[in-house]
Amino acid sequence: LYFAAGNNVSCGLQGFVTIIGVAGSMWYSLSLTIYFLMVIKYNLADSVIAKRYEPFLHGFPLIYSVGISIYIYATQNLNPAKTICWISYYPLGCESDPEVDCVNKGPITPDALKWIIAGIPLWVAFILNTILMGIIWLTVRIQTKKSQAYRHSWIASSPHNQQPQQNQDQDPNQEGQGGSNICSKLLPCCPLFHANGRRKESNQAIAAPSPLAARLSRPSRASIQRMQRTK
Repeated sequence: LYFAAGNNVSCGLQGFVTIIGVAGSMWYSLSLTIYFLMVIKYNLADSVIAKRYEPFLHGFPLIYSVGISIYIYATQNLNPAKTICWISYYPLGCESDPEVDCVNKGPITPDALKWIIAGIPLWVAFILNTILMGIIWLTVRIQTKKSQAYRHSWIASSPHNQQPQQNQDQDPNQEGQGGSNICSKLLPCCPLFHANGRRKESNQAIAAPSPLAARLSRPSRASIQRMQRTK
């Protein structure tokens, strides 16, 4: 092995950390997917998740990865495997050479441990992650369609969309006044339109004088008698 350094103890420690990372990452990825499923699909509060489910989501990956690493290290199955320190026979090739005794201990062979650590758990975590992610995607898709349908129904029933119909049914004589109100709300910076509206309103006020002005404009009885005397 080129540029090799260290001994069996340092190789065992390197393999111990590697096993924890490989075994723990698979189950922590599954725990994270389960967390998103509980939040998105079942709408569970963080306090409920932290109290009831979070100990299991953290406990299983930690216990599994640390426990299996301790077992592999104790049975001397972490050995140099060409490029890294991994689960292997030691010395290399002892399993096929009857004249060389392997130092590996325990009832489980290194080949079986590879399947227990990296084979079966990897496929189980991959399949479960795929199924749960599909459920999450389907839930988000259904919620998105419901929100879009509610948004379209709200826009259709909005009073702003009924405003043009009400303006069409309005009295033509009130067109200037209604236009002035709309302009004052939507376009407050159009003085010409406001001026036209005020001019029309002033003309209507002049055309229809108040009762007091009409009574004052009539000639009094004394003035009528005075005019008759002068004649």
